[in-house]
Amino acid sequence: MIPLLMYAKKNIIVKLGLLLLLFCMSSIIEAQQPNNPPSSFLDRPDGFYQLINNQLQRLATQLNGKLTWQAVGEAFEISLKSLAYHPQEACFYSFDSLCSELIRIDRQGNCYRLGKLKAPSLSTPLQLNIDKAIIAGSYWIGYRVGGRQLYWIDLRTNTLEISEGLVFQTLQNLAYDSKNQLIWSLAADNVLYAMQPNIRRFWPYQQFINLDKQSTDPRGNLWLSSSNRFFVSRNQGSRLFELDLSSKLVYNWQNSPTLSEGDACSGSWANLPAFIQDDILEFYVEKRSNGALMLKWTGLREWANTSYLVQHSTDGQYWRDLKTIPSAGMKAYQNPYGHQFWPIQGQDNYFRLLKANSLNNGQFSRTIIHTETPKMVLFDCPFVGGDQTKAVLQIKGYKGQRIEVQLRDRDGRLVGQKKLRIYNDEHYVDWSLATIKSGLYTIVLISQKKCQRWDFSFFKRD
Repeated sequence: MIPLLMYAKKNIIVKLGLLLLLFCMSSIIEAQQPNNPPSSFLDRPDGFYQLINNQLQRLATQLNGKLTWQAVGEAFEISLKSLAYHPQEACFYSFDSLCSELIRIDRQGNCYRLGKLKAPSLSTPLQLNIDKAIIAGSYWIGYRVGGRQLYWIDLRTNTLEISEGLVFQTLQNLAYDSKNQLIWSLAADNVLYAMQPNIRRFWPYQQFINLDKQSTDPRGNLWLSSSNRFFVSRNQGSRLFELDLSSKLVYNWQNSPTLSEGDACSGSWANLPAFIQDDILEFYVEKRSNGALMLKWTGLREWANTSYLVQHSTDGQYWRDLKTIPSAGMKAYQNPYGHQFWPIQGQDNYFRLLKANSLNNGQFSRTIIHTETPKMVLFDCPFVGGDQTKAVLQIKGYKGQRIEVQLRDRDGRLVGQKKLRIYNDEHYVDWSLATIKSGLYTIVLISQKKCQRWDFSFFKRD
């Protein structure tokens, strides 16, 4: 009897020890797993970005059409100063000046240190003060605003090289064109410079005389879209311009965001932001002190259009004509337009434009909305431009919550799904419709407290 009791006691101790070991191992594994933001942190790196207050932010529009910077993830755990996006690896790179090492940031926002740099040509300890950076091919290129040096780090070997004696004033910004393999920079004297990475010398390409003449602070960022359209900010990010290389003209956004300047991070991979139309520079609505709504837009490239048709809706689906405004034609390269409207009290007010030719044909602009009561979701009409087709889902008034967005067809089958966390009072989601067939669809928004649905029809162009 006693040997059996001793065996049973020993067996119980062994089992308890195994359970304790398993508990400790699971605790260690959980402690090692990072607290990841949602996978949608960078589901599709589409648009223009900045690092503002150590948080990645994307250029977007508010419901009324005005520009804003929108946070797309949590603030980074470590303090970052520069971000550069690598389109092939779908990740960001940054640089730690104190430790002189690169940091790789995956699409969930996790940071990984890549170790000390190799700098065989330097005899003194490496200390680099880097403000901004870009990715050009296999190189991470960093620079200090107002400096004259470029720091080239080969991502394959983690080796550093420094280029000296740049041919123009001082560095303010950089952007990389992967199609033509050129690095661009807009200097303080409004001259656009170009560089071939293998030569590492800038040459003057074009000067823009009418760029921000009143500005006393030339600092700003430079973005380059996939269609080779250049955008530049000045006055510490409070003013936004487009540079038209073919006509040497500068287009000026009047409703630029007022946030301070950050670190631009985009490249030739970036599609145009949703607020930009090919022939309408800006389109927004604001409420006047007398209660009226004032629509404002600026026309561009008005060679063939004869008028603008303004339409209004209270639900975003059924539209009525408000007014037809004749086009100013080619009298100026930026033609301002406006229309005053007395809103219907207690209802939302949706507006859109049709830039019409002599046959009254044309393409509708995106929809803008003025609402007195916060809406959880407002669905914008599909935006069709060039080779991209996408819908813009606008979520408002639920800051900090986690939500799920579903796209279902007319039979209720799940077509697409996204899980998000709202970081701002307003959040904007670009939903690609390139692989979706024409037909009737439903957007389903699921939060902790409610489930909402919106039906819409989508028809592709021939």
